Amino acid sequence: MALTTFDLENASNAIRNSGFYCEKDPELRTPLLDMGPKSCLSEEGLEFCKLHVLRDNRVRTILESFLPWCSLGRYRKFHSDAGHIFQFRGGGEKAGRHVLVVQLWGEGSEVVFFNRSHTYELPGVHASNGLWEVPYAALESTKCAEGSEIIFQQGGITIQDARVAFEIRKGTPIATVFAMRDVITKWAKVVLPNTPQILHKVAELQNESESIGFHFEYDARK
Repeated sequence: MALTTFDLENASNAIRNSGFYCEKDPELRTPLLDMGPKSCLSEEGLEFCKLHVLRDNRVRTILESFLPWCSLGRYRKFHSDAGHIFQFRGGGEKAGRHVLVVQLWGEGSEVVFFNRSHTYELPGVHASNGLWEVPYAALESTKCAEGSEIIFQQGGITIQDARVAFEIRKGTPIATVFAMRDVITKWAKVVLPNTPQILHKVAELQNESESIGFHFEYDARK
């Protein structure tokens, strides 16, 4: 249970206007600690996704509000990289709000979101972590440079427009990226281990919602 009562209208307005919504949620602390070094694409990682993303009312209602049908196209951990600013997707207003990102943050995590940066087409380069890296000077030129610093003393969740710029100052968030059909078909599929346990777990995920698909394939070497 989150510290505050979830309000879909307020959350949706925050995503539209600022580019992100956040809640500090201490109940995420223990599940994130339990995940530890486990891979997101392991049996335990997929179970974590089912329990703490797909079954989270905040996530489900926002996805249903913004994306009538979407597919989980990325699921992985990111590491802090203070001084570096990233986007999950560039393109500004012309790219449209077709991709949302849910990030779960552990105890002591710190992040800065650059308000309204999702409305600008920012220059960027492909970074080694698979994201777009944005120069700070580009944010200064759009008057988005101050940003909002969020400190998750006990853990929390953010749901963001994929185009919003952010900086992970501390922590290792777990990110799930949901995209509409016109976007997801252009992405490479997430490759999962080809084991009976994983096949069973994916079947469980697919039963969670008719409006959420999974952009997965199985390792052909097994």
